[in-house]
Parts: sequence; structure tokens; C-alpha cells
Amino acid sequence: MLNSQSLAARLVPISESDRRSILGRLPDREDERSQLPSSFAGAWYLHRGPLVLQEDYLNTLNVVVDGDFTIRGTLDDSTAGGHLVVLGDLRCRNLLSQRLLVVTGSLFCGGLVYGDDHSFTFEVWGAKLEARALILTDRSARLPEERLVECFYDEDRGAAFEGDPEVLVASALCFLDEDGGVLSEEDRRAGATVAQVRPAPFEELRSMVRRH
Repeated sequence: MLNSQSLAARLVPISESDRRSILGRLPDREDERSQLPSSFAGAWYLHRGPLVLQEDYLNTLNVVVDGDFTIRGTLDDSTAGGHLVVLGDLRCRNLLSQRLLVVTGSLFCGGLVYGDDHSFTFEVWGAKLEARALILTDRSARLPEERLVECFYDEDRGAAFEGDPEVLVASALCFLDEDGGVLSEEDRRAGATVAQVRPAPFEELRSMVRRH
């Protein structure tokens, strides 16, 4: 797995003029604002031009990619993670995010997108978001109107999946009874009534994705 330090030779510290230029390129919409301006202080690093990585990537620094960012693996910012801004399209196999993520283009993900943690926003400003499954738990998000996903769960919209949760393997789901208790596989085989289906907690799903 690569991390941001692995890219040190390709990253440059962001100057004040870079910072002003990047903020000037954010979408400017009357009713919507990016969280980036309030999180853009301190040490940030810039990759000039598109970036392609051939394996999983752990984002450990605050990074701006000035162009499309393609990761032929999983993008993870959840362990000692940094914020990520992509001034273009973002492509990856899976995306696990608990930090600020700003994508000015579209997001294309072949598997799971999981955004967790209310502290930072999940922002995709382009025309399209494609993923097999999109899960948001306690996470404020700005999403495109065009979302091509087989399974969508947004905790803020209510406790129900849109689409087919069977897209996720059973071990990635929590099955609850009417009192909110977790039903085991044994309980379900014995005929217990499933009142609600929720995604497994972020860390559990993260571990599953990282193992595969």
C-alpha cells in the first residue's frame, strides 16, 4: 500500500498563491458552499497534473491533486488520514473516507464508497457518481443528482436502504429486530423477524475491504 509520504518526490508544499488559485476554482453556488475554505489552513501539498497509482493508497497528508486522480485499488483516509481535494475526476476501486473529501469532477468507484464521521464533508461537485454501493453514516454530503449506484444508504435520510442491500455480502450488514437488537445468522435462520437492515460499522467494513 502506498501512502502520501511515498509520493513525497511528486508533492510540493502549497504556496499562498496556490491556495488562492485553488479556492478560486471551487464551484461557487448560491445555496451550496464547500467546507474547504474553513479547513485549508496549515500544511497542504500539491500534485501538479493528473496522478495515477497502481495500488491501494492511504492518504496521510492534506493533498490537492490538480487533475484527474486514478487509484487502481482502495483509497483510504481513515487512519491518521489527511484531507483530499481532487480538481478533476476521481477513480478508484473502493473509497473509505472519514476526512474532508472534495472532488470538483465526477466520482467513479467500482465497489464500495463509505463516508463516515460528521466532522468533515463529503463533496462531489461534478456531473456523476458511480459506485456499486454508497454508504453515508453521520456524514454531511454534497452529491451529484446523477447517481448510478445499486445500493444507497444515507443515515441522515432515515434508516432504510435504497436499492438492493444484497449487493453487500451478509457480513457487511447488521440485521436488527424491532427493539434494535442485532440478530445473529443463527437467529435469522431460526425465523426471527428482521425489522431493519443497516450497514456494518465503518471499522468493520474497512477491515473487510482491506483484507480483500
